[in-house]
Amino acid sequence: LLAGANRRVTLKTRDDISSTLHELKVKDSEEVNDTYVFVFDGPVDQLIKVLARHSIEDLRIEEPTLEEQFMHYYQREGKP
Repeated sequence: LLAGANRRVTLKTRDDISSTLHELKVKDSEEVNDTYVFVFDGPVDQLIKVLARHSIEDLRIEEPTLEEQFMHYYQREGKP
């Protein structure tokens, strides 16, 4: 299940990163008090390079929870 798994990203910035999130094609994004939480499915190198355009106060990249892993797996299974 971990191969190609999503990453949960928590990022604090005062920048408006809505266009960046769209560019990265993130899933399940939410923003509260300048803190963004979203799911990214792609190379971490790409994520870091794109986020480097912004002033980042804090950044955490984590493995997905077990629930998120299963959701990702079953979403892919349903696609032709």
